[in-house]
Amino acid sequence: MADNYEITIDGKRVPEELLRSWEEAGISNDFIFCKVMQDESLLARLVRITLPDLNFVELHIHSQQTVEIGMDINEVNAVADSMLLENAGI
Repeated sequence: MADNYEITIDGKRVPEELLRSWEEAGISNDFIFCKVMQDESLLARLVRITLPDLNFVELHIHSQQTVEIGMDINEVNAVADSMLLENAGI
């Protein structure tokens, strides 16, 4: 690293390779992605950078909902299949 500083965690020096890896991590890094998706201000900055023409006043984050899979899943599949066939004209 060009800077001559040392980072320590709990009194232990953090290896230069780890620091370089952290500095080069992007949004495709799972940890970074999760942290950005959990913080409204970070997410708003990311959206403004990636979609500059999108205008929004506020942004709300909702946690991911769990989908329960049970006996009724077959009914959902049957309805979806019949809709696909109907749209295909079959």
